Amino acid sequence: MSNSQNQEKDGEIYPVHTIIFEDFLAQNGYIGVEITPVYSIFKKGECSIEIPHSEKLENNKILDIMSYIDIPITEFEEYYKSLKGMDTFNQLIDLSIGTLKK
Repeated sequence: MSNSQNQEKDGEIYPVHTIIFEDFLAQNGYIGVEITPVYSIFKKGECSIEIPHSEKLENNKILDIMSYIDIPITEFEEYYKSLKGMDTFNQLIDLSIGTLKK
């Protein structure tokens, strides 16, 4: 069993692809306003967040950001689970379409 399968089996979602976390921020009203060599900067009102350029973000980094923007971590985890659910849904649709063509 791969490491990612073990993580999902145990209910863990970390580390998380940075693009997924940035999309979560966008869904919550944060707008990407600047890209530096090291960070992408998102703003909502006066609140500014720096997201490091890395493939994935660890749990502690996401917790730090979430506590700073005052959104419960459970909201991000529910968002992530809903994305996984949509992926499963899309896979089932693809499978269904494949069987209809036969």
